[in-house]
Amino acid sequence: MIYTIGEIITQTSLKTPDKTALIFDGQRYSYRELERKINQCARKLIGQGIAKGEKAALFITNAPEFIIAYFALIRIGAVVVPVNTQLKLRELQYILENCQTRMLLTNLATDSFINQTLPHLTTVQQAIVLTTDPKIAGDGRIQFWNLQTEEGANDHPGLSLIDADEAVIIYTSGTTGQPKGVVLTHLNILSNVNSIVHYLRLTEDDNTLIFLPLFYSYALSQMLTVLRAGGTITLMRDFLFPQRALSLVGQEGVTGFGGVPTTYNILLRIGNLPTYNLSSLRYILNAGGPIYPAIIERLLSAFPGVEIINNYGCSEVAPRATYLDFKYAREKIGSIGKAIPNVQVRVLNPDGREVVPGETGEIVIRGSNVMKGYLNNPVETGRVLQKDGLHTGDMATIDEDGFIFIKGRKSDIINCRGEKISAKEVEAVLISHPAVYEAAVVGMPDEILGEAVKAYIVSKDGQLVNKEELLIFCARNLASYKVPKVVEFVAQLPKTASGKVQKHLLK
Repeated sequence: MIYTIGEIITQTSLKTPDKTALIFDGQRYSYRELERKINQCARKLIGQGIAKGEKAALFITNAPEFIIAYFALIRIGAVVVPVNTQLKLRELQYILENCQTRMLLTNLATDSFINQTLPHLTTVQQAIVLTTDPKIAGDGRIQFWNLQTEEGANDHPGLSLIDADEAVIIYTSGTTGQPKGVVLTHLNILSNVNSIVHYLRLTEDDNTLIFLPLFYSYALSQMLTVLRAGGTITLMRDFLFPQRALSLVGQEGVTGFGGVPTTYNILLRIGNLPTYNLSSLRYILNAGGPIYPAIIERLLSAFPGVEIINNYGCSEVAPRATYLDFKYAREKIGSIGKAIPNVQVRVLNPDGREVVPGETGEIVIRGSNVMKGYLNNPVETGRVLQKDGLHTGDMATIDEDGFIFIKGRKSDIINCRGEKISAKEVEAVLISHPAVYEAAVVGMPDEILGEAVKAYIVSKDGQLVNKEELLIFCARNLASYKVPKVVEFVAQLPKTASGKVQKHLLK
């Protein structure tokens, strides 16, 4: 029995030290080697004065360095803050200031990041650039570490931690327009990991292909679950070349992978899909957004004999809450299934009673996987964490057999490629343009993205602005996936008598 996340690697390194834990760009890392590198990194971090409970940001793309740094920080009792590497300076500043982290670890060893971005991150007192080729000069706050070397002590730091200790803070967009820091304990995460290992029947023989970014809670979950089972991770930098992902399935004996709806829309467009060796594949997962029944039917045909499993969850539940067992994939197509082990998921009406079949209510979740709360945000924490559980803001119904079907969301969030985008955040950027008087942002259906960002713009009198200018302005201030795909100029926005924009009329 293990109680803290840092024990996951240690347990398998003692049991099967020579088992392959990680494959990346053709290089293999055994559990023994990964354990040693994690301990070396942990010792170096202790040497930098990182104390238990202190927050440290990971601004790292998919690479072994992410996994090593993540477990090293966890092991010394620090609180890991994985940050989306697509964020622009304004967005990054907000998160680092909100969680008051003084240390940032990154593998972005570029001149633009080191000399143009880092100097503006005022809360960061120490920046550790993880690279094998430190050629770029920076200011005095910066150190260059090569985690691929065998330098330094590699014994376990041996700090005393318990499952109630805070482990990770995941930032997720909120209806206020600014990201909220979801505080998760070791218990929250391990409880969810154990449940997933159980329902996916993961063992040491499993090899999980991960191509989603590891800063994403869904990808982190994939990483932790296969390592908890003593299996192997085959890690890709990204999903830019989907054919490469399919080739790796056959080359490395991949047994499963997880994607978002966009992933499967892309895979199904590959004309020679049947020519790839996918014989080792046992399951594929969908999460991060609803997958349309037509896509599920095509997946079932394209991947015969492979279990297609639909999941539902959010960062606040570390991150999975339901799954649709494969045996119901066709019978209950479009459903998110039922609760995973050790989690209670109910659909409640406004009176707090469970809905009857056909009635719509809000999904409410209870379990040891439910977050501790939002960092520095007691109002939002109190709004969603109530006596009967976590109120998700997602509206759903159930059928006669208790299977749950999502109907929509209460919150003003756009779900693009599995990324949650706050419409209010995009609106705030648009309105900051000198020629924009009003802006309303909504999600529009998109076959590839799931939802795309659409902006309605009212220009200021006498001000001229075109679509291209606005998109360039947004690209300077927002991550690329938040930039509107469609911009429509209107004379006025539809509003209620009280002045509230009627967004339902814009969709």
